[in-house]
Amino acid sequence: QVMSVDALVARWYRDRLRAGGAAITGSGSAQTRLLRLCKSEDVKGFLRDEVQRLRSSPGDPDQEGLLASLLERLGEFSGASMRYRRAIKSAGKEADGSWHIGLERCLRTQRSAASRQALLDAAPVPSRLPVPMVKATELSSADFQAQFAGPGIPVVIRGFQLTQDTWSLDYVSERLGHRSLQLKSVVPDSAEWARLEAEALPVSVSKFVQDVQADAGGGRYLHDWSLPLGAPEMLEGFKVPEVFSDDLLRDNEEGTLYRDSWPSLFVSGPDAFSPLHVDTAGVNFLMGLFLGR
Repeated sequence: QVMSVDALVARWYRDRLRAGGAAITGSGSAQTRLLRLCKSEDVKGFLRDEVQRLRSSPGDPDQEGLLASLLERLGEFSGASMRYRRAIKSAGKEADGSWHIGLERCLRTQRSAASRQALLDAAPVPSRLPVPMVKATELSSADFQAQFAGPGIPVVIRGFQLTQDTWSLDYVSERLGHRSLQLKSVVPDSAEWARLEAEALPVSVSKFVQDVQADAGGGRYLHDWSLPLGAPEMLEGFKVPEVFSDDLLRDNEEGTLYRDSWPSLFVSGPDAFSPLHVDTAGVNFLMGLFLGR
């Protein structure tokens, strides 16, 4: 049976620990610790040895797929793409789905790198661009689609009335203070989406709100917590502006993943953030700011 790259690295690491080697340090999920381990020169050397071993003996589709995965992990995307194609062609209808995903991932990475380089070669990019601001009363659905949604330009819209009640930190604590939720924070080298990782233990919303009000949030983040799924009562009197009524997710059938996940709640102090990332399905989000800037 052919092992995955992660399984190979995990076995190598366990053997090293048994031999008295040092353990990896730092916080993070299992995937983050594995990613951190794979960046070490020792593991890179082990992976290169595995590549040479597989290249030296003719392989079946599974071995080709593993070789492709090893090359991808080492950042050799062109070679990985070639091996993924060989594995898929050789296996035919029996091709592992992960090979198709890996091939697309490698091709996408190569395209992104080429696009970035083309942009850098074309002209210098300003470090900061102004974001237009408009009044809600002066923006129609057609204007929003033509001026912002279509061309992909961010915009700040002032004056929307999203809720009947005024949402504040005290209001959130009053309505949700009894709930215990998992907070998230940034782990710089995380393998998780947006480099955000959940804390091990849940915290009461009332305690977290107190910390935020006392500027003691510590970079923690109540991040994207689904109100329809977790606290539908919070949505009484909540109205999505008509200009944003064209909701791709809501157009899906009932039961579709993420269809009923939003609106969601974000609460944090000024020191919490998530690094630059692409949201699920590459869609755009309306963020309603009740407090802060």
